[in-house]
Amino acid sequence: MNSNDDPTIVQPEEPSAQTNTEDVTDEFETADKTEKTQASGPEEAAEEDVTYEDVLIDDVAVPADIPLGDDEALAYRLLKRTASLKGVAINREAFLRSELSATQMPQKVESAISSSPHEAGISSEVCDKLADAAIVLESSKVAGLSALAGIPGGLAVLGTIPADIMQYCAHSLRMAQKLAYLYGWESMALDEGDVDESTLYQLILLIGVMMNVEGTSVALARMSPDIASLGFAETLRQLKAQDEMWYVPIKKTLSAMGSKVTKGTFVEAIMHGVPMLSGLVSGSVTFVTFRFGAVALKKLLRELPQATGVVREAGEMQELAEQLEAQAKTAYDDALQETIEVAGEKVGIFAAQASDVAGDYTDRAGEMAAVFAEQAGAVASSLADKAAEYASDARDKAGEAAKAAAIGFIRGLGTRKKEKRRQKKQEAKGTGAQASAQAGSASDIAFELRTLKGLMDDGIITQEEFDAKKKQLLGL
Repeated sequence: MNSNDDPTIVQPEEPSAQTNTEDVTDEFETADKTEKTQASGPEEAAEEDVTYEDVLIDDVAVPADIPLGDDEALAYRLLKRTASLKGVAINREAFLRSELSATQMPQKVESAISSSPHEAGISSEVCDKLADAAIVLESSKVAGLSALAGIPGGLAVLGTIPADIMQYCAHSLRMAQKLAYLYGWESMALDEGDVDESTLYQLILLIGVMMNVEGTSVALARMSPDIASLGFAETLRQLKAQDEMWYVPIKKTLSAMGSKVTKGTFVEAIMHGVPMLSGLVSGSVTFVTFRFGAVALKKLLRELPQATGVVREAGEMQELAEQLEAQAKTAYDDALQETIEVAGEKVGIFAAQASDVAGDYTDRAGEMAAVFAEQAGAVASSLADKAAEYASDARDKAGEAAKAAAIGFIRGLGTRKKEKRRQKKQEAKGTGAQASAQAGSASDIAFELRTLKGLMDDGIITQEEFDAKKKQLLGL
């Protein structure tokens, strides 16, 4: 039987891949929105936020009355520490008053708190609707958290336990308490921020039903008449005295939970190659597992004496529990398989889209590279032309500078000659002196002529300029 066919269950939408991270990272709001809208009167008490400060579990002692393996001990420590966190405990009185006040008279509400909703005359239909609303709320919260945890860079690790595992446990504990209170169970001792062993065993059995652990539904059904009349703690004490294997359902639940913690989440196993989709698939898988587990617990609790006031024969109760357990397993497996198939389809779509996008970017990159190469060639050609112009200008300027230097040199020679002549007139006082001056003058003239000849050979002065200067120097 698929739970979608059950008219008592509200069918919520699957969680969106675009979960608002501000909503999901605020793990537990001060009060559930549903409870706020249904509550009335000054006496309502808001639920507290869960605090994850210094979440370490190594210092939590394991029970001495149950032989636990390593995985089972890890799960026990995790549940006990999680149960003691601020905000995990659901105050039974405040919760029932908040849930029932919107539709029930104050006298019925107070009667339900002091006894049970059934004994107060509140119909099972009312309790079912409230249970469905609570399932939708808690499922959406834990699915959103799991979606964020599946995204790279999402939720951090708290101590040695992944945050999504810790938060899944916290929501499971809250869900178990809410459903138990709606269907007539007594208050659980979590209000002081700690949890005793008996209460923790009770919660472990309830979570075992949610996790579809074989035998937990039957164990709770067999114990339910005594729990209704004696309370869970006294029922457990008597069970321990009568059955040395009393702990088997608890141990099985811890084993299943410990395996989940140590082996990682389902998403890590199937989505290791597609991190962009892991958030979406993680949220969807968690939504399915949590929701169907909560529905299975609801269906069992609503049939027990606490909710109906009817104590069935042991054989009848066991048969009903086994039937509900089998139905829950079938519904769970079908839903999980469907989720996996949908996840596979999403992976295929994502891969195809990624390939198309990659092809488009490759084409665009090729086009851009061609344009860039063309532009680079044009720039290089322009720079080469500019360089040729600068070289030509430099040659012209160098030639002009050389010619100016030659003219200056020639002018300098003329000035030098005049100075020599002036010196000759002043120094010539004898034949020897005059002869010496003439010899020096001839040597200077020869030097100047050789210099002028070199300038003419280099093309700096013309033949005409050389001849004119030669005549001037020789006095012709």
